Amino acid sequence: MKKFYKYSLFLFFYIAFFSCSESNGDKTNFDCNIDPCLHGSCVNKICECENGYAGEQCTVCDSGFYMNKENFCTPKTEGMSFIPSGKFTKGCISDKQSCSIDDSEYEEIFVSNFEIDKYEITVSEFKSCVDSGNCSEPIFSTVDTDCNYNNSNRLNHPINCVNYKQAEDYCKWVGKRLPTSNEWEKSARGTELTVYPWGDNGLNCNFANIFDTDKGCGSKATSSVGSKELGASIYQVYDLIGNVWEWTSTSKEQYKIVKGGAWNIHLKKMFTISYNGTSLESISSPSLGFRCAK
Repeated sequence: MKKFYKYSLFLFFYIAFFSCSESNGDKTNFDCNIDPCLHGSCVNKICECENGYAGEQCTVCDSGFYMNKENFCTPKTEGMSFIPSGKFTKGCISDKQSCSIDDSEYEEIFVSNFEIDKYEITVSEFKSCVDSGNCSEPIFSTVDTDCNYNNSNRLNHPINCVNYKQAEDYCKWVGKRLPTSNEWEKSARGTELTVYPWGDNGLNCNFANIFDTDKGCGSKATSSVGSKELGASIYQVYDLIGNVWEWTSTSKEQYKIVKGGAWNIHLKKMFTISYNGTSLESISSPSLGFRCAK
């Protein structure tokens, strides 16, 4: 009987110690609410989480990570802004702006979390895809000086003169995709009811590269991405307004929705967050570029 008692006690301590030592911070195999280390050398146990996880039950993500749609902590991507999931109000704000049939409908919607490029895709970045054989060169006339691709002085300007497929091909090449129009709007507005990414006023060359007395704020061209720092959204996404229209993956009848206006557009209503431009997928234009999301 004494031998059996000693054996049972040994087995109890062995199981308790094994449970503690085998947790290894694996949140799927160890519940921090249940402490098996009540005896033996495990009294001072500290529950640790897998890389990227935090919290008493390993259910929240460390800084530098975000919870993806499959509930896994995923590293945030360099050069992208993380947009948290939640509701936001999209569409035209009638008491602040003049609304038209081309504005998205005013409504509160839910958008799952995602990441979006801080900057529009540059000539240099797109050229890397062309050189790899995964993208085709922009389509433009040799006399069209407004296309940036073959201009060595515009390597950090947004790529333009690309159609929908070319934009889509690039995003796939870097493991991303084109944003939806709702994702684009949330990136620009956040949870505030603003007309522009930076607020309700100030549509001028301090905030965006637009048609202001002349094309491109007088430069008659696009500008380097991110150069209009005052125009960044609350999520630090740049050039959402002006520079180039941006392709989205959202369809409207036979067209794709494009957002943001461009350096050579003089209609001010087109530079609002809510305005939906449209383009056939086959169109390539000096006023049209893109950024990616994931």
